[in-house]
Formats: sequence, C-alpha cells, structure tokens
Amino acid sequence: MTGLFFSLVDPMELIILDERIKIHITGVYTIGFFSFWLLGILSSGLTALLMTETH
Repeated sequence: MTGLFFSLVDPMELIILDERIKIHITGVYTIGFFSFWLLGILSSGLTALLMTETH
C-alpha cells in the first residue's frame, strides 16, 4: 500500500488547510511510511481483540 500510494501521490503537491507542506520530501515519505505501519498495527490489534472476545 505504501509503494502504491507514494507512486501515485507526489509529496511536493500535498496541500493541507490551503497551504503547501513545507517538509523535505524524505520527511513526507517517512511520515507516510510510519502512518501506514501504524494503521496496520491498529487493524491487527483490533482483529486480535475481537478474536479473543469471541472464543
């Protein structure tokens, strides 16, 4: 997902609240990378939590 997202989205074109992001391109990739990892961790944790409650 990370590779697909960053191959389709140019970090230098990102605009948040009507302002262009003023972070170095490596910083944007780093934030995106860890954000996708955090989403994976949260979804796996939620799955584990729901599996323990049903058994």
